[in-house]
Amino acid sequence: MVGTTSILRPKGLDLSFDVDSVTADTSSSILRIINASRGTSYTMENIDSWNWFADTSKDHSLKFSSVYIAAWEDYKSMKPLVSQGELQELSLAYNFHFVTEMLPGARRYLKEFLGMNFPDLHAELIFRESGSGKLNLQFGLYVDDNPSLAEQIEKDGGKTLFLVRGSSPETKYKYNEHIRESERVIHVADTHAAVQRLMALARTSEENAQTKTRNAK
Repeated sequence: MVGTTSILRPKGLDLSFDVDSVTADTSSSILRIINASRGTSYTMENIDSWNWFADTSKDHSLKFSSVYIAAWEDYKSMKPLVSQGELQELSLAYNFHFVTEMLPGARRYLKEFLGMNFPDLHAELIFRESGSGKLNLQFGLYVDDNPSLAEQIEKDGGKTLFLVRGSSPETKYKYNEHIRESERVIHVADTHAAVQRLMALARTSEENAQTKTRNAK
């Protein structure tokens, strides 16, 4: 069950988990709508900037907000990019939150999507206004694909971003490929890889805590 208030007990670092192109394959759904309505054949390889969807929609006399909401309205056809089991593991190791700047008109469909694909997951869902940013929510860890967030975190000490890059040429996120990897911005091929890295981090932290406890006795 995904709700708008947290029901999780504090277990360590707060984790911000993005929705579009991280939890759900929104990009493919939007591409399908644009291609079907304008007879184009765009693929992920064409998406070479963060604003590509908005710019391309405008070029084809489409309103991006309408295309975006239509993609989410068809949430039953949208592919999840992570499993319920993976997210449940994260929710046991971290204070897990979905955080998104999605348009208000699509939010009810997101709730349906989460309920359909992750019915047993207990997590908080935080909606942010577009452009308001996520850093001021004071999370310690982020899983996201936003290059601007990566640039901000690189300048902001004490935070770590697992930047989802896309796992194959067909799904490569070209819009964030210019972001360099660093101690604060860690590249991961896809959302599954992000989960694996986070769970390894959680196990290491637990082992270090147990060692510290034993040494203190």
